[in-house]
Amino acid sequence: MKFLKHRTTQILLAVIIILLVVFLAMLLTRRGGVREEPTPGLFISWMEGEVLFSGNGEIWEMADSGVLLTNGYRLRTGKDAKAILTTPRGSSVRLSENTEVQVAQVNEQDVLLIQNSGRTYHRVKMADEDVYQVRALNHTIKAVGTAFDISTNRKANRVNIKVLEGKINVAVHLDQLIEVQSIGKGKEITIDPESQDSMVALADVSREYAESDWMTWNRQEDIKIGYVINSIEELLEEEGEETPSTTTAAPSSNATTKTPTPSTPPPSAGTCQPYLTGKKDSTYKAIILNWSTCSSEDFQFYKVVRSTLNPNPSYPADPVITSSSNRNYSNYIDKTVAPSRTYYYRVCVVQRLNKISCGNKISVTY
Repeated sequence: MKFLKHRTTQILLAVIIILLVVFLAMLLTRRGGVREEPTPGLFISWMEGEVLFSGNGEIWEMADSGVLLTNGYRLRTGKDAKAILTTPRGSSVRLSENTEVQVAQVNEQDVLLIQNSGRTYHRVKMADEDVYQVRALNHTIKAVGTAFDISTNRKANRVNIKVLEGKINVAVHLDQLIEVQSIGKGKEITIDPESQDSMVALADVSREYAESDWMTWNRQEDIKIGYVINSIEELLEEEGEETPSTTTAAPSSNATTKTPTPSTPPPSAGTCQPYLTGKKDSTYKAIILNWSTCSSEDFQFYKVVRSTLNPNPSYPADPVITSSSNRNYSNYIDKTVAPSRTYYYRVCVVQRLNKISCGNKISVTY
């Protein structure tokens, strides 16, 4: 068309098109068609001393209060430095000196942090559907509405976790073995693959730690954000030190699965039949199994069996993938699975006089 060649006409048409685009954008925004969603991340709500942050782990910048750390970002504290991070839900992550953490995943419901070194304290605020996890040297700590402390010694390959309130589930990774343990208030667990005595040691939180400057500061910070803090005596009292049985799934950044627990203990050894549930987990590239515990006095071992051919596996006819004499052992992560393959599982209990009873059968396709 010849009139389009006229420069004035071309400029006029360009202006009209731009105005139309702006008008449509404003209209869509008003009607909810375009929304500015806040970027999920952890805010640096307080800091003291030298604190650095990095988006790639190579180039580090001086941090400041108000900086938002999104997925992939790291935070590092120097000597005599501290920092506090706040999650979208309001949980508090406090870093001691010489500590480094990385934000692996964060949104309104899910938080996954990687602790590379140092010590952190976590005051967790979460709803029932939320998942809050920390990975320290490949071990995963999952909060169950709690407060806990993590110390990581990368050089010694050792992790120590102390539970100050509530409980946590810990997925311990040792070679190809993954075992989930539930730790309650007043207890601490040390994971040390190099230990000659025990690779996983459970103990009571010491009074020395409970009265330390680090713990005193964290108690004061908890009070500032509205938490009622138990006294040191309540933390250390014998009743609070008991380790509760595990009732939730092993850590997963996707969902929380509760293990059905019998309303009453089995009346006799012959009825000890653990109820098993399982699901595929993309984060761990595995199948997570959970089962109800056995309270029979005749209990001796759990034997978890798996088959790819037999839909009705049992012990001792089928391969055992994990075994334990711990009555509270109720979770397992099966990482030896292949895509598009169906696996059949069952939990059997070995009781006194070599009596064997098995629970329900399940199949899970990975």
